[in-house]
Amino acid sequence: MAVSVTPETLHRLIREAEAERGRAASPTLKRCFAQLAAAYALELARREARSATLRNIYQSEAGSSATYLR
Repeated sequence: MAVSVTPETLHRLIREAEAERGRAASPTLKRCFAQLAAAYALELARREARSATLRNIYQSEAGSSATYLR
């Protein structure tokens, strides 16, 4: 089952994982929370890149449609 998480929630999860990393008692737990924060950040970057790509495609298509209408 896929779960959709908002960008705001991803930002919050990154901050929480980084905070937990700072409080972790062992190096292994510190590394786990660092990896978790990195995974959330990677997902956020992927979403932002995907959104930017889609925006560029839509703008490109809108621009070529406007050219044909002239």
